[in-house]
Amino acid sequence: MQLQQPGPAALAAARLGRAQGALVVLDGAPGEDADRAALLAAADVVRTDDNETELLTGLPAKDPAALRDAVLKIEGPRLFALGLPDANYFVWRDGSVGDLLIPLGDEPVVDTTGGGDALTAALTVALLRGASPEAAARRAVAASGATVTHPGGRPDLTAPADD
Repeated sequence: MQLQQPGPAALAAARLGRAQGALVVLDGAPGEDADRAALLAAADVVRTDDNETELLTGLPAKDPAALRDAVLKIEGPRLFALGLPDANYFVWRDGSVGDLLIPLGDEPVVDTTGGGDALTAALTVALLRGASPEAAARRAVAASGATVTHPGGRPDLTAPADD
């Protein structure tokens, strides 16, 4: 869910999703309000862009090790997909998967519209389909890269033939 609605509405939706056994994915950093801790605790995945990474952690989006330490203090999410200025950093809480730093592609960025949405959607679909954590992360970054290389934010995100 996008975190552009009021905190109480986002929290209610996350709790409903959790109660129904859904994968609860937050796209953005929750605001600093009374619902923040409960909303994060109800989430399975949190995805942030580089500005939201700083809002979530209180740290500049530069040092993966410091960011890792900061997000692992947050109760709830099992996966953090953190945007950095030049990469995406995936941190799995349980440690069964090593953290993964995936640099942004070499293609020139034409329009960032929809890049984060594509990353979040591809990550969510891959996780729901049972892709390995590394494959899900790589597919998400590739989807985002495909989105920002042309104007308009509407790439062809057809699943690869191996799905």
